[in-house]
Amino acid sequence: MMVDAGFGAYFKNEKLNIGLSSTQLIQTQGGFDTPAKYNLKRHYFVTAGYFYDLSAMPIRLNPSLFLKTDAASVQFDLNCLAIYNQKYWGGLSYRQTDAIAILIGGHPFSSKQLSPLKVGMAYDITTSAIQKGSMEIMLGYCFKIEVDRKVETYRNVRFL
Repeated sequence: MMVDAGFGAYFKNEKLNIGLSSTQLIQTQGGFDTPAKYNLKRHYFVTAGYFYDLSAMPIRLNPSLFLKTDAASVQFDLNCLAIYNQKYWGGLSYRQTDAIAILIGGHPFSSKQLSPLKVGMAYDITTSAIQKGSMEIMLGYCFKIEVDRKVETYRNVRFL
């Protein structure tokens, strides 16, 4: 058993998304009842992307960058998604010295409003010595959280 901690912050609006996080903040060391020992190293992650609306077309481009480092080496991913009608997406990703990925996905069962369910798939074509591709399947669900706030007003006779 070991203790670990991580921290992250993420900001997103209509045009921009930025994230910063770190894992293994405590950098736990230890091992089991064998000679094998482990030493967890702290890792840092930075992501940023921007949404470009293509004029006269229902397509948005979302180029993004993902940086990963352990303070000794740096790796990056360059990504670009094309989002059609805010319902379907497809794109490419390049992982430095490792792979090129093909990405597809969408919101199934959507009619006029977006479904909270989304599915996606990515296939990695490796460019390194590993020579094995991999496939990932994603299933996501977004819960709509609404907080009812009581509207309160304050009146002061000085400003009437």
